[in-house]
Amino acid sequence: MSLLDPQNDQKTYWRSLDELADKPAFQDWMSREFPTAASELPEGLSRRRWLQLMGASLALGGLTGCRWETEQFAPFAMRPQNRTPGEKQYFSTMWELSCVARPLTVTCIDGRPIKVEGNKEHSATRGASSAFDQALILDLYDPDRCTSLVERTPRQSFDRSWEEFEQQLRERLLRHRRQRGAGLALLVERSSSPARQQLLQRFLNKYPSAKLFTPTAAAATSSGSGLLRHDFAAARTIVCFDADPFGGTIDELRAICDWSGRRSPDGEWMNRLYCFESHLSLTGSNADHRVPTRSCDIPALISQLEDALASAAGTADIAQPDNPSVLGALVQELLQHPGESVILVGDQQPPAVHMAVRRINERLKNVGTTVHWMPQTFPEADDVSGLAAAITRGQVQSLIILDGNPAWGTAASSALAKAVPNVEFSVYAGTHRDETAGLCRWHVPLAHALESWSAGRTADGQLTVGQPMIAPLFDGRSVSELLALLVGEP
Repeated sequence: MSLLDPQNDQKTYWRSLDELADKPAFQDWMSREFPTAASELPEGLSRRRWLQLMGASLALGGLTGCRWETEQFAPFAMRPQNRTPGEKQYFSTMWELSCVARPLTVTCIDGRPIKVEGNKEHSATRGASSAFDQALILDLYDPDRCTSLVERTPRQSFDRSWEEFEQQLRERLLRHRRQRGAGLALLVERSSSPARQQLLQRFLNKYPSAKLFTPTAAAATSSGSGLLRHDFAAARTIVCFDADPFGGTIDELRAICDWSGRRSPDGEWMNRLYCFESHLSLTGSNADHRVPTRSCDIPALISQLEDALASAAGTADIAQPDNPSVLGALVQELLQHPGESVILVGDQQPPAVHMAVRRINERLKNVGTTVHWMPQTFPEADDVSGLAAAITRGQVQSLIILDGNPAWGTAASSALAKAVPNVEFSVYAGTHRDETAGLCRWHVPLAHALESWSAGRTADGQLTVGQPMIAPLFDGRSVSELLALLVGEP
């Protein structure tokens, strides 16, 4: 007997108990839920024709949402001087990224910034711009920006005015002033702005017992606080150990321009780029010699290079598993061109490795020619991890956070998320309602980089000034204005 014979299946299945009972109420519901011939097309109408009609209906229905929003345009009653409606205007300004100023040229139409490019007349950018620079316009008009001052209570939030905030802040600071700033903590991003550094120093002078913190620790590339600048235009040999100077660094634009400027075969000489890295980077993809190397092997590799250069033994004592000839040729090339090379190492390597690279650059006479040390005068500050510990110990009653988002993306993010809500009085100044804003009692809008005056130093130490391209869209204030409020200056 065939297995497909229906007599072989003696079991009957029901979809529900109501179907099993088969009561009149269930039959009535079934007739309304699945009416007879509901799935059949009307007589004389084919399936193709039915799809055509339905597609046309959907297309016509979508046209109602394709109209321009109605706007009212009114001419200037008093037209500003040198303003022609619809004509582009170009302004020079700057903004700061990772404590380094980036000169820009901003295109504005009718008083609104619409495009950002590097400043062609400034040596720091030479007209080039990065993805971070281009994103400034998107960040300026971001609909998720903070639009008002907000005070949060355990149960609800209230919109406040600057006058109400300033009154509560003054009362709080007056209490700390009597205690010489004890219990007061300030968390602020590092900056090369002379005005911001002076205001921070005045804050510490006014509140000697107050604590100053920064979201990130000082750079591990040297002993002390400062920045390293590498002159690729004067370097015949560039060696990168787990470093990517062409991507994601504070001086990437200058590095790319200087390096590419020495790649012409018609030039006096061409540079050579060596790259020892654990993963493919933008720098490694352009290297003349790229050697895949594990990050954990970088310290030993640098130690071997230092020993070989110290003894001037060439390649005799060098052993590199992957490609010994590359490292041997590198040593010979470095010895032939003293003062014309650059040795770099990635920030993820330990401080001892950075110090070894610094000794190598000094031995090769690169310091002062291709490697320059740019000191910074930012006031001494503790790392953000110390802030979480101080709050846990009950040493912080008032916390003020200016810019940044330390509750996300830092080593102490989880600790801060638990500690900050326990602070009696907390203020966060930021452009967006992010993770840090949700932890603080007060959230005040911060002015965008294109909405405020600013100043800073480029990677080579040049002082540059930024001017506002547009009035603050949401009544925000800059970090310098808030610091002036803390020290009691107008």
